[in-house]
Amino acid sequence: CFRAVCTDRCVSGVGDIELEAQYTLFSHGSEEGVSTLSAFGFYKLDSGDLENLTGSGDDGLAIGLRLSGYGCVFESLTCQLQAGYARVAAVHIDESADEDALFGAVGLAWSISESWAVIAQLEAQSAG
Repeated sequence: CFRAVCTDRCVSGVGDIELEAQYTLFSHGSEEGVSTLSAFGFYKLDSGDLENLTGSGDDGLAIGLRLSGYGCVFESLTCQLQAGYARVAAVHIDESADEDALFGAVGLAWSISESWAVIAQLEAQSAG
């Protein structure tokens, strides 16, 4: 992610970068589309900078399950539900908060090619 943020001063730089791996556990296809259940894991690099609003600046990891429905609404959209466990390096909003969290998310992925997609996601995390 490259982000440019303008507040009282303009900053730009590399945001938080996540490396993700996914393994499909189950897949079912029909005329309405393809549905898959996948296990995933990701590692978030400490590439962002909290003071410059380009990311958290901390590393973290997560594992979980993702249910995807290909061809929802439009053929090139994928609807996703996911849940899992995350371990973050620090919680800056509340220093007393636990660094372990359960999370759930809903999202839409727009396939722009066979290998690339743009993803919009809304996520909620537990307080540990």
